[in-house]
Amino acid sequence: MPVIYLVRHGQTDAFGDKDPGITALGQRQAEAAGAELIRRGARRPLLVSGALRRQIESARVISSGTAIPLATPAEPRFNEFDHQAILAAHSQMETLEGRDNRVVQAALDEALTAWISGPGTEWQRFVDGAARALDDVLRRTSEGRDAVIVTSGGIIAALCMRALSATPSSFVALNRMAVNASITVLVAGSSGIHLLSYNDHAHLRGEADLLTYR
Repeated sequence: MPVIYLVRHGQTDAFGDKDPGITALGQRQAEAAGAELIRRGARRPLLVSGALRRQIESARVISSGTAIPLATPAEPRFNEFDHQAILAAHSQMETLEGRDNRVVQAALDEALTAWISGPGTEWQRFVDGAARALDDVLRRTSEGRDAVIVTSGGIIAALCMRALSATPSSFVALNRMAVNASITVLVAGSSGIHLLSYNDHAHLRGEADLLTYR
C-alpha cells in the first residue's frame, strides 16, 4: 500500500514577487522535513514537486538532505491557487501586504469561500487537476514504494477534502491551519485514497522559530 507524504513548502516571502522562493528559514524547515522523512522510513520514495519556485526549492533541499532524486519535470497541477487573483475577484482588499495577520486570514477566508461557491469552473479545475496529478504519481510508484509530493497548503487541503469526501467548505478550514514544511500523510489502497494524518509539524518543534504559517 503506497504511502503519500504531502510536504508543504518552506517559508517564503508571501507578499514578495508573484513566484517567490523560500527564505533562509524556509530552507531550514525543508531540511527538517527531509530529516523527518528519513526517520519515518519512506520506502524508495518518488519525489515530485509543483512548478512554483518555493515548491521546487523546498524539494531540492529535501533531495539534497535525503539523497532522494527529484523527479523532473515539475508538475504544475500541484501549483498553489493564485491568492492575489482570488482576492482581486472576491474581496475589496487588493493586497495583504502590511496587514495584521488576523485581517489577512479573514480576508483570504472570505475570498476563498466566495471562490469555491461562486459560478465558474476555476475552483473545480484546481481540485480535479490536483487529484489527477496525484493519480499520475501513484501510477509511477510500484509495490513497496512511497511518494513524496512537495506542494502548497491549498493543494494539500484539496486532496484531503477529496480523501475525506468532505464538502468544499472544509477546504477553507484545512487551508487555514497549514504549517510551513508540515507533513500530511495519505495512503492508497484498494478502496481508494485515505487520510492518515494532517499537517503534522512535530519535527519543527525542536526550534521555536521554525514554526511559521506563510
